[in-house]
Amino acid sequence: MLSSGYSKWIFLLLVLLQVVLIFINQENIFFWDTVQFAGKHGTYFFEHGLSHGFLLPDNIDSGHPPTFGYLLSVVWSLCGRSLSVSHWAMLPILIGILYQAFKLDHHINPRNPWLFMVLLFTCPFYLGHSILVSPDLVVILGFLLSLRGVMIKKDMLVTLGILLMSSMSLRGAAIGVAIMLYDLFTDRNYNVAQFWKLPWFNLIKKYALGFSLLAIYLGYHYVTKGWLVQHPASSWAPSFEAVGITGALKNILRIIWRLADFGMIGVYLLLLSRFRFLLLLKNRLIWLSVFLFVILAILTVPHVGLVNHRYFLPIQIVTLLMESQMLRASNKN
Repeated sequence: MLSSGYSKWIFLLLVLLQVVLIFINQENIFFWDTVQFAGKHGTYFFEHGLSHGFLLPDNIDSGHPPTFGYLLSVVWSLCGRSLSVSHWAMLPILIGILYQAFKLDHHINPRNPWLFMVLLFTCPFYLGHSILVSPDLVVILGFLLSLRGVMIKKDMLVTLGILLMSSMSLRGAAIGVAIMLYDLFTDRNYNVAQFWKLPWFNLIKKYALGFSLLAIYLGYHYVTKGWLVQHPASSWAPSFEAVGITGALKNILRIIWRLADFGMIGVYLLLLSRFRFLLLLKNRLIWLSVFLFVILAILTVPHVGLVNHRYFLPIQIVTLLMESQMLRASNKN
């Protein structure tokens, strides 16, 4: 494999390619959920500011904190409201994602800290999403920040990552819970079974800020409006209709399909071919995959329309991180 001396040049090349992708797609209209989270939320705050508070009108309020739309409206106020400004506003987030991928890889394999970064950039799940104006990109950055913070024992990185994820969406906060469980499960000083002996002070120091701010927002939202994620008149309410046991089993199969889609089946087959080594990989990332799968399945499986590709991107990221370790081990042999 290439020596570590090439890693910074590879990072700069990927940043350049990301800039090219933004340039090519800077006039792309909003679509998928970005119509609401970027277009409608951003437009509301651009026109009204915070004169009506931080809560949105019911017709565009999906219960998540509207932080992304507000920040986008601030960018529009400074640089003008246009599609190109919206797309270029994502560049710092995208560079941050690539940088955190580089630093994560450097922690796991200091001699070749580039493979995971390349695998992530070329993953269709990520690459397709990187041309959107989407709060999910901020969630990805927060996920990588908090994961790196757990690995290198930097509490500030964990706090910042959890804050970013929790301020974007409820799903981001749920991913933060998976990070917290992984933090506890992989630290030999913690005994999860004896919860009364857990290091509560350290947990509060790292995780309380992001989770508490979200809880305050949700509490205020519920007291003011009387509902949280959806209400009967919302256009997205049909997606939250409950499914029976048969529907739940079908949704589990759909999740497996989503994870294997866009060529990722090759990555999973290679990992499964070396399954007995997964528990031996550095940082025991298999457990983070398990926590993410269980938590995201709990959120999506009971409902009819929530099994979407982008919801499972954190699992794909961890899978690619394990794959990078596996490929290096195979290369040594």
